[in-house]
Amino acid sequence: MAVAAVLNSLQVQSILMGQHGGTPRLYWNLYLTPPTHHIRHYEEWINLIRSIVFRTALYGTGTSIEVPFRCSRCGAIDHPAGHCPFPEVQGWISPPVNQNNQRGRGRTPRGKGSQRGRGNRRGRGF
Repeated sequence: MAVAAVLNSLQVQSILMGQHGGTPRLYWNLYLTPPTHHIRHYEEWINLIRSIVFRTALYGTGTSIEVPFRCSRCGAIDHPAGHCPFPEVQGWISPPVNQNNQRGRGRTPRGKGSQRGRGNRRGRGF
């Protein structure tokens, strides 16, 4: 009964990510209801799942990544920031990913230059 409950809870999600100078890599997230809430048994179960090595369609092998993703936008561990779904949600606390936040290339506020100098002839740059 517990095995069926765990298997029935299984959801799989893929993430296709580009690699620096290489072929895009496909990652898979597995979402399962744990078979136990006892912390020691839960950790053993997680380690068992992470130790599985499986064959891929291209005659390679797949394994668990050692360092899970950590999204700097929402804090989740199942995706990197570039794949975060939350910035597209209306009312989210940060600007949407595709919003252009750059200002025009004109003068900066109050007429100060855009260079990082030590002030001007008036002393402290006021």
